[in-house]
Amino acid sequence: MPEIIYSHTYKAWIKECTKCDICFKVQAKDITEAEQQMLCYFSQSSNGRGANGLRSYCKSCSCDMSNNRVVGEHRDERLKAQGNRCGICKCEISFENKTARTDHCHISGRVRLVICTTCNVWMGGVDNDDWLAKAIAYRDKFR
Repeated sequence: MPEIIYSHTYKAWIKECTKCDICFKVQAKDITEAEQQMLCYFSQSSNGRGANGLRSYCKSCSCDMSNNRVVGEHRDERLKAQGNRCGICKCEISFENKTARTDHCHISGRVRLVICTTCNVWMGGVDNDDWLAKAIAYRDKFR
């Protein structure tokens, strides 16, 4: 849902981020006011072709994509929901001491979980199916 719509359920204007699936809600009297309030969460589309003139992904995901996925409004909430632990190895991590990274799929660009720096490096190979098959064959050759 890239556009802003009125939800009778929430009695608010809503817009969903296409990357993180978070639904943003604002109280406004009309669509024009809702668009202005959504500027807190979504950047304006640079080419003017976005629905309601706004990008389809939120500012946090935009920061995640441009800065190695370590900054943004939602990263801390993601990590807190994971109990401040890596989504893979479960070690304790934080953004403050730079042991946490926001993981993403290299094919779709979709944000997954927050993981530790070590698991993030390893995921670079895991996301590449050709490299992973070669790495497994190489490992097995020396067992």
